[in-house]
Amino acid sequence: MKKGFTLVEMIVIICIISIVALLTAPNLMSTLTSSNAQVCKDHQKAIMSEYYAKRPYTDDPTLLGSLITSYKNEVCPNGGVIAITSTGLSCGIHGSY
Repeated sequence: MKKGFTLVEMIVIICIISIVALLTAPNLMSTLTSSNAQVCKDHQKAIMSEYYAKRPYTDDPTLLGSLITSYKNEVCPNGGVIAITSTGLSCGIHGSY
């Protein structure tokens, strides 16, 4: 009796794996997109929490801007521009938290 797989069996296995990968790819991409948005919003919350913690102890009007630059543009994983609004922070891609 021979050991191993035939060529037809290998092709069938590769086809099944390909079909499973094609079916799961859209779910994976939507999960990745929503997780990037959540990371951006969490970073915005962290900056605002730090701002509210330091604000009573300083008269620096550029405190919020300096906190944003201290994150070295790593606030949004998609490269969105973080803007200071009247209510807090807002990402150009994901909006405010």
